[in-house]
Amino acid sequence: MYHTFNGDPLRKHRLVLMTLNQFSTSSKVQSVDDMKTYFSHLQLNIEFANLSFYQQLLEFMGWQVIVAADHVVGYHSQTNGDLWLVKTDGDDSANYDAKGINHLALGTAERQDVDAVRELLESLRVPMLFGTPRHRLEYASDENSTYYQIMFESPDKILFEVVYVGPKER
Repeated sequence: MYHTFNGDPLRKHRLVLMTLNQFSTSSKVQSVDDMKTYFSHLQLNIEFANLSFYQQLLEFMGWQVIVAADHVVGYHSQTNGDLWLVKTDGDDSANYDAKGINHLALGTAERQDVDAVRELLESLRVPMLFGTPRHRLEYASDENSTYYQIMFESPDKILFEVVYVGPKER
Protein backbone atom coordinates (compact mmCIF):
# COMPACT_ATOMS: atom_id res chain seq x y z
CA MET A 1 0.00 0.00 0.00
CA TYR A 2 1.36 3.38 -0.97
CA HIS A 3 0.46 6.29 1.23
CA THR A 4 -0.70 9.54 -0.30
CA PHE A 5 -1.48 12.97 1.10
CA ASN A 6 -5.19 13.52 0.46
CA GLY A 7 -5.01 11.31 -2.65
CA ASP A 8 -2.03 13.13 -4.17
CA PRO A 9 1.38 11.62 -3.28
CA LEU A 10 3.22 14.83 -4.22
CA ARG A 11 0.78 17.34 -2.70
CA LYS A 12 2.86 17.38 0.47
CA HIS A 13 5.94 18.24 -1.65
CA ARG A 14 4.13 21.22 -3.20
CA LEU A 15 2.91 22.38 0.22
CA VAL A 16 6.44 22.20 1.62
CA LEU A 17 7.76 24.26 -1.29
CA MET A 18 5.05 26.88 -0.76
CA THR A 19 5.82 27.02 2.97
CA LEU A 20 9.53 27.40 2.32
CA ASN A 21 8.82 30.19 -0.16
CA GLN A 22 6.70 32.00 2.44
CA PHE A 23 9.44 31.53 5.05
CA SER A 24 12.11 32.86 2.72
CA THR A 25 10.20 36.13 2.27
CA SER A 26 9.71 36.62 6.01
CA SER A 27 12.37 37.25 8.64
CA LYS A 28 15.62 35.44 7.85
CA VAL A 29 18.26 34.09 10.18
CA GLN A 30 21.57 35.83 9.61
CA SER A 31 24.11 33.42 8.13
CA VAL A 32 27.83 33.33 8.78
CA ASP A 33 29.44 34.72 5.61
CA ASP A 34 32.41 32.36 5.59
CA MET A 35 30.49 29.17 6.44
CA LYS A 36 30.57 26.65 3.59
CA THR A 37 28.25 23.67 3.93
CA TYR A 38 27.37 20.74 1.72
CA PHE A 39 25.44 17.51 1.78
CA SER A 40 27.69 14.95 3.46
CA HIS A 41 25.91 11.59 3.61
CA LEU A 42 22.72 9.65 4.15
CA GLN A 43 22.46 6.27 5.84
CA LEU A 44 19.87 3.77 4.63
CA ASN A 45 19.22 0.84 6.93
CA ILE A 46 18.46 -2.15 4.72
CA GLU A 47 18.05 -5.89 4.84
CA PHE A 48 21.33 -7.11 3.39
CA ALA A 49 19.56 -9.82 1.40
CA ASN A 50 18.46 -6.85 -0.78
CA LEU A 51 21.96 -5.38 -1.17
CA SER A 52 22.32 -6.45 -4.81
CA PHE A 53 19.33 -4.24 -5.77
CA TYR A 54 21.06 -1.14 -4.41
CA GLN A 55 24.41 -2.14 -5.89
CA GLN A 56 22.90 -2.54 -9.37
CA LEU A 57 21.03 0.76 -9.13
CA LEU A 58 23.84 2.89 -7.74
CA GLU A 59 26.63 1.43 -9.86
CA PHE A 60 24.45 1.79 -12.98
CA MET A 61 24.07 5.48 -12.06
CA GLY A 62 27.84 5.93 -11.67
CA TRP A 63 28.20 5.87 -7.88
CA GLN A 64 31.54 4.48 -6.69
CA VAL A 65 32.06 2.04 -3.78
CA ILE A 66 34.25 3.63 -1.11
CA VAL A 67 33.79 1.06 1.68
CA ALA A 68 32.60 -2.54 1.56
CA ALA A 69 32.36 -4.64 4.71
CA ASP A 70 30.11 -7.40 6.02
CA HIS A 71 27.64 -4.93 7.57
CA VAL A 72 28.04 -1.73 5.53
CA VAL A 73 28.65 -0.54 1.96
CA GLY A 74 29.43 3.10 1.28
CA TYR A 75 28.97 4.83 -2.09
CA HIS A 76 30.16 8.24 -3.28
CA SER A 77 28.27 10.20 -5.92
CA GLN A 78 29.89 11.89 -8.90
CA THR A 79 29.33 15.31 -7.32
CA ASN A 80 29.13 15.37 -3.54
CA GLY A 81 27.58 13.27 -0.84
CA ASP A 82 27.80 9.67 0.18
CA LEU A 83 25.15 7.01 0.61
CA TRP A 84 25.75 4.37 3.26
CA LEU A 85 23.86 1.07 3.14
CA VAL A 86 23.86 -0.46 6.61
CA LYS A 87 22.66 -3.92 7.59
CA THR A 88 19.64 -3.89 9.87
CA ASP A 89 17.44 -6.55 11.38
CA GLY A 90 14.43 -4.26 11.91
CA ASP A 91 11.11 -5.11 10.30
CA ASP A 92 9.51 -1.66 10.38
CA SER A 93 8.61 -0.17 7.03
CA ALA A 94 8.11 3.44 6.01
CA ASN A 95 4.94 5.47 5.95
CA TYR A 96 5.68 8.18 3.37
CA ASP A 97 3.39 10.68 5.07
CA ALA A 98 4.71 10.15 8.59
CA LYS A 99 7.33 12.41 10.12
CA GLY A 100 10.77 11.74 8.72
CA ILE A 101 12.11 11.35 5.24
CA ASN A 102 9.51 10.96 2.50
CA HIS A 103 11.79 9.90 -0.35
CA LEU A 104 15.34 10.01 -1.68
CA ALA A 105 15.79 11.81 -5.00
CA LEU A 106 18.79 11.10 -7.21
CA GLY A 107 19.37 13.61 -10.00
CA THR A 108 20.61 13.00 -13.52
CA ALA A 109 22.35 15.29 -16.01
CA GLU A 110 20.17 14.23 -18.96
CA ARG A 111 16.49 13.33 -19.33
CA GLN A 112 17.45 10.13 -21.18
CA ASP A 113 19.31 8.97 -18.06
CA VAL A 114 16.01 8.84 -16.17
CA ASP A 115 14.63 6.54 -18.86
CA ALA A 116 17.76 4.38 -18.76
CA VAL A 117 17.31 3.90 -15.00
CA ARG A 118 13.62 3.08 -15.59
CA GLU A 119 14.63 0.39 -18.09
CA LEU A 120 17.06 -1.11 -15.57
CA LEU A 121 14.38 -1.14 -12.88
CA GLU A 122 11.82 -2.68 -15.20
CA SER A 123 14.32 -5.45 -16.00
CA LEU A 124 14.49 -6.03 -12.23
CA ARG A 125 10.66 -6.12 -12.13
CA VAL A 126 10.43 -2.92 -10.05
CA PRO A 127 7.15 -1.12 -10.79
CA MET A 128 7.02 2.63 -11.34
CA LEU A 129 4.76 4.52 -8.93
CA PHE A 130 2.41 7.52 -9.01
CA GLY A 131 1.96 7.57 -12.78
CA THR A 132 5.65 7.98 -13.53
CA PRO A 133 7.60 8.46 -15.70
CA ARG A 134 6.21 11.91 -16.31
CA HIS A 135 7.05 15.58 -16.62
CA ARG A 136 6.03 17.65 -13.59
CA LEU A 137 5.87 21.13 -15.10
CA GLU A 138 4.60 22.58 -11.82
CA TYR A 139 8.10 21.99 -10.41
CA ALA A 140 9.96 23.45 -13.41
CA SER A 141 11.70 26.78 -12.88
CA ASP A 142 10.20 28.34 -16.04
CA GLU A 143 8.36 27.53 -19.28
CA ASN A 144 11.62 26.46 -20.98
CA SER A 145 12.45 23.90 -18.27
CA THR A 146 11.12 20.54 -17.18
CA TYR A 147 11.08 18.31 -14.11
CA TYR A 148 11.07 14.73 -15.41
CA GLN A 149 10.84 11.93 -12.87
CA ILE A 150 10.33 8.30 -12.04
CA MET A 151 9.37 7.07 -8.59
CA PHE A 152 9.72 3.56 -7.22
CA GLU A 153 10.05 1.62 -4.02
CA SER A 154 13.12 -0.40 -3.06
CA PRO A 155 12.80 -3.93 -1.67
CA ASP A 156 13.13 -2.34 1.80
CA LYS A 157 10.13 -0.06 1.14
CA ILE A 158 12.28 3.06 0.70
CA LEU A 159 10.70 5.50 -1.76
CA PHE A 160 13.12 6.69 -4.46
CA GLU A 161 12.87 9.33 -7.17
CA VAL A 162 15.21 9.67 -10.14
CA VAL A 163 14.81 13.12 -11.64
CA TYR A 164 16.09 15.34 -14.43
CA VAL A 165 15.66 19.09 -13.90
CA GLY A 166 16.73 21.26 -16.78
CA PRO A 167 15.92 22.59 -20.23
CA LYS A 168 13.07 21.03 -22.19
CA GLU A 169 14.10 19.00 -25.17
CA ARG A 170 13.47 20.77 -28.47
